[in-house]
Amino acid sequence: NKITNIVDAEGQVKVEDVVNNYIIFSDTAKYKKNEEIIIAEGNSKGIDDKNRTITSDKLTYNKITNIVDAEGQVKVEDVKRNNTILSEKLIYFRNIEKITTFGFTKANIENKQQIESSNATYLLDKKELSSKKKSIIRDNNDQIYYLDEFIYYEDTDLLKGKNVLIITNYNLPKSDKFYFADGIFNLK
Repeated sequence: NKITNIVDAEGQVKVEDVVNNYIIFSDTAKYKKNEEIIIAEGNSKGIDDKNRTITSDKLTYNKITNIVDAEGQVKVEDVKRNNTILSEKLIYFRNIEKITTFGFTKANIENKQQIESSNATYLLDKKELSSKKKSIIRDNNDQIYYLDEFIYYEDTDLLKGKNVLIITNYNLPKSDKFYFADGIFNLK
């Protein structure tokens, strides 16, 4: 529509932002040219230049701010680093490499740590995942961590937490429980 500068598309839609290296696929898309905003709905998928994908029911991409807003069964996959994040809503600040989730969030980090939390922040360039909400972290050594808040450093496998309850040998006959007000734990 020339008057409103809005373009609607249906079918197997592909939108490519060559300046910011971002590609969007969806069933339908609306491009608000004056605002440089793309709204994709139905089987929406955004792929960045580092081959990270965000799939969701609805994806809104602002070309000016380079921010992606995804809602409805959101899944972030980083194939290179073998990480997955699931949430109902998230915002991806592409310029500063930051993902903020809203509501219940599950993360699988390198198939080593399974994290359940809410309202989490993932700093992609620093490889840090954190939340100030109650969280549960399971590792591959049958250990489970209950925390009031945490920061997980992916490169070093260090976990920094507050009000931490650790259960070793979780769901096995001989397990131990430890409580720490604050602590840094090596999850290797």
